[in-house]
Amino acid sequence: MLILSSDEALPVGRLDIDIRSKGQALLSNSYRVPEEVALPTTIAINSNGDPTASVQISVTAWQTAAGKAEVPLDRRDAIVTQVPTDRLAELRVVLSARCTSKVTLRDGNAVSTCDDGSTCDGRGNCTSVQIVATTLSTYQTGDEADAGITVTPTEAGAGGGNAGGSNAGGSNAGGSPAGADAGAGGEAGSAEAGAAGTAGVANGGGNSGGTGGQPAPLACSAGYVDNGQGCVDLDECALGTSTCATDATCKNTAGSYSCTCKSGYTGDGQTCTDVDECLTASASCQANATCNNTAGSYSCVCNPGYQPAGALCVDIDECAGTNDCSKHATCTNTVGSHTCACTSNYSGNGVSCAPKSSCVDLAKNCGVTGNDDCCASLPVPGGTFKFGGAISASNGTVAAFSLDKYEVTVGRFRNFVAAYAGPPAANAGAHSLISGSGWQTAWNSAIAPDQAGLIAGVKCNDTYQTYDDSGAHDQLAINCVDWYEAFAFCAWDGAHLATEEEWEFAADGGAEERLYPWGDTPAPTNAQDSTAAYASYACLGDGSAPYDCTFGDLLKVGAKPLGAGKWGHLDLAGSMVEWVLDYTDLSLHPTTCNNCAILTPYSWRVARGGKWEDQQNSLENVVRDYSVPTARLVSRGLRCAH
Repeated sequence: MLILSSDEALPVGRLDIDIRSKGQALLSNSYRVPEEVALPTTIAINSNGDPTASVQISVTAWQTAAGKAEVPLDRRDAIVTQVPTDRLAELRVVLSARCTSKVTLRDGNAVSTCDDGSTCDGRGNCTSVQIVATTLSTYQTGDEADAGITVTPTEAGAGGGNAGGSNAGGSNAGGSPAGADAGAGGEAGSAEAGAAGTAGVANGGGNSGGTGGQPAPLACSAGYVDNGQGCVDLDECALGTSTCATDATCKNTAGSYSCTCKSGYTGDGQTCTDVDECLTASASCQANATCNNTAGSYSCVCNPGYQPAGALCVDIDECAGTNDCSKHATCTNTVGSHTCACTSNYSGNGVSCAPKSSCVDLAKNCGVTGNDDCCASLPVPGGTFKFGGAISASNGTVAAFSLDKYEVTVGRFRNFVAAYAGPPAANAGAHSLISGSGWQTAWNSAIAPDQAGLIAGVKCNDTYQTYDDSGAHDQLAINCVDWYEAFAFCAWDGAHLATEEEWEFAADGGAEERLYPWGDTPAPTNAQDSTAAYASYACLGDGSAPYDCTFGDLLKVGAKPLGAGKWGHLDLAGSMVEWVLDYTDLSLHPTTCNNCAILTPYSWRVARGGKWEDQQNSLENVVRDYSVPTARLVSRGLRCAH
């Protein structure tokens, strides 16, 4: 006779009861407490006179609450052998909060944390599951109400009687098919063998047959148990008594079991650790995706600038929808990103664009047609290339930027003069990606303090200077500017002097590494032939013989459209050689340069691009020109980057 009760500290909301004999289920049900069963309850098991009958009993108590996960409170296991045939043996199980620490959840099942073959004893200790029934006390009617057992008061279940205040039921353990008599209804229950039960719990009974004592249980090896007929294998995986890790699969074997970590985990099965597939070759994310490790697996997430399309990550055209470009900027989609370039008459980084100071009230009269915007700025997507030419060992990388389409004209510079009120503010004109690249107050003494000083400086040669107070030369490139004036102009105009790498990247066509801005051919010949249409050089501008120099050889900006660079910039070769940000000491140039410039003070500053008065060799993109920063030359001008 099995008497189940609970101590006052255990808020039982559900009972799982499983009773088996000879591998067959006699009872395997869950009961709500107190709706379907009340505690204490009595369960009797009839051996049907079979002296070899043994019973495996498992009882689990759960705490339940609406909207919350169920929590296991106690689990008891027992293997009862040698059921006496001359009396009703009594097995009392008091479910207790002291056993809560001996039960845990594993894959949704309540599992005892005691060693294999052990269970909680009600006092919080682990004890053997083996019980020899001949050692148990004899059941007496009313034992359920024994004052020595503290129980939670409950009402008797419906549909049957009670014995000593407990619900009763019965189940055959020997001879009959499993569960053949389980749950049979009847009148008021009693302790008699085969008596009726209630609430669908196993029927009461404990009939005994035969006489004399039973042989002592066999001393079975670990992993086996005596079922009355011999030692049989214990299925530790089914009983939930294995020591396999949560992320492992348990497989029963003869006398033991094995633990194997699940897919996505590694270890000995007792301990399983997640495999980071992203660090191994097992991850198979597509291009333009990032691998994210998860417990037992991984996921692939498209990189910024890309979106999923089936199993692939495809480029997002940010320019087709909402983007961060200013309303005064042009958005250009790139692979995985986009660029923003301020439109004509505006300057800035493309995200923020302000009106260009040099373009206020300036006529659009530049280019070969004489109607283009002299302030036009064209985007350069950025990238990596060989700085110094294809055979160079120096790799340069520049971020996307915009560069003036034309060299700064006299008209733009006259607007600068008109607004000039002294040197720029500290850090004005800084490159946003290069620390320390802005204006330094130590340079203030190197630039004119007022408009008159600026004008006097750019009138450096009566024959070839392009600055004119009347505006007659507004479409020509400004010359005779020194480095400080070039820097100050770009800073005032909301821009910066291009770095040497930015200038060469634009001229090279990026990774194309062109010999000239227009390509590798045709190569200029220093002659008045078809090649003279690509650049203004060697004093060929007025149509005369080479080096027969006159003011007429100084052409309007953009007069040689065949010489346009990859992104549309004009006069990168010829016309004026253009100041850039860097000092000249190439020994300080790193082998790998990422948005860098040579800012360590040196005697000279760099200028790039050929000259209107120089030979064809000066037109090659890799040629460097340099002077002291205060030098004023009739072939020296500028253009700004944004």
